[in-house]
Amino acid sequence: MKEGKQVKKLSPGHIAVEIPGEETKNVGLKPVSDKEYDKL
Repeated sequence: MKEGKQVKKLSPGHIAVEIPGEETKNVGLKPVSDKEYDKL
């Protein structure tokens, strides 16, 4: 990396998990901080 260049850490907007089944639905959850996300 060149001196003086800064790299911004980008967190994904969401994590999607698809599980097969009947009568399934999507659920939106609240945003989390980078600290909480990094625990995943």
